[in-house]
Parts: sequence; structure tokens; C-alpha cells
Amino acid sequence: MLDCVQRDRRLARLSEEHHHGLVFALRIERELPAAGDDEVERLYSQLLQFWSRGLLPHFHTESECLLARLIRHRPTDDPQIQRLHTEHLTMYGLVARM
Repeated sequence: MLDCVQRDRRLARLSEEHHHGLVFALRIERELPAAGDDEVERLYSQLLQFWSRGLLPHFHTESECLLARLIRHRPTDDPQIQRLHTEHLTMYGLVARM
């Protein structure tokens, strides 16, 4: 039997938010190709709400809590730290262009 590593309960909310983000991305991927103008407008509106109510606070939590702790214990050029920072900047940029 495999030993399971127990996730720290303090990370549960961030993990759930990642799941919700992936589910929403799948919805867009599935619905957008066949969507008419009304459906595109609805998805766009839902995406902006999801950003402001979900992803933006999530990114702030990751940056202020998780990333800040990682930086204290790892070099700032660590690939994981760079990836997290780059992905957040990319997402901010995509939403800003919308």
C-alpha cells in the first residue's frame, strides 16, 4: 500500500481554488467553440466575476503567504518560484487586456 502524504490543512483552500480554476477553464474550452454571441458574453462576464471574486484574492494569498515563505527558504532564482511568479504575471496581463 502506498503511503499518502497528508496535505497541510492550511493549503486546502488554495487547492480547492486551483480545482475551481481548472473546472472553469475546461468549461470555457468546451463551450466557447460552439458559442454564439450571447454565450460568449455570458462566459466573459462569468470569467471576470471569477477573476475578481476568486482568482485575484487567490493570487494575493499565494504571493503574500506562500511565495513570501518560499523566498525566505529558497534562492530567488529557484525554478518553482520563478514559475509561480511568471504564471501570476501572465494571468494578470491576460485579464488586463480583456
